[in-house]
Amino acid sequence: KESQVVILGAGYDTRCLRVKMEENVKAFELDLPVIQNRKLQCYEKLGFMINERAKYIGCNFEQEKWTERLKSNGWNKDIPTCFIFEGNSMYLDRDVIEETMQFIGNQCSNGSIIAFDFVDKEWVDFMKPLMKHDPEQLLRFGLFKGEHEVFLKCAGLNVVEYLEYEHLLKRYIPEAIDGETMGYCIDFGGFVIGRV
Repeated sequence: KESQVVILGAGYDTRCLRVKMEENVKAFELDLPVIQNRKLQCYEKLGFMINERAKYIGCNFEQEKWTERLKSNGWNKDIPTCFIFEGNSMYLDRDVIEETMQFIGNQCSNGSIIAFDFVDKEWVDFMKPLMKHDPEQLLRFGLFKGEHEVFLKCAGLNVVEYLEYEHLLKRYIPEAIDGETMGYCIDFGGFVIGRV
């Protein structure tokens, strides 16, 4: 059965290079053209073989319809898709995030999912005056504690899983023999998986 993976705001994520994908999986990465070009240049310089089933799409989420760029590069709305949206929702305006969720909830096939993280809205509001000097790093989007379920439901999505700080620590950061954790995670907001 065919399936698709879409990495929104991929940055220097190397999943399409590192993760072995089955023959029936197509992958699409979207990010700013300068970042996509730089990443592909690095791959070439290092001699990495680029996955032929992956498309690297240059797109500015705030100035272009990323959905149109995705469609014009071979994405098929009738094939279940896993959208990965990590580490960048907080830098975009709420209307961009809402449009993204509504597109997935209303135009993607049943079984499609989105996995995304978000920052706590109280943290966003606290940081805004402190980040005025660096507009590219200004936090703009966040959700209040417990708002994720209503936010996704309004877009036609159901919450499959919601992980907060404590859950992420237990699941992904192992404990050493002395009981201390072997890594670090800040209490930033949450990680949600939603399904059409």
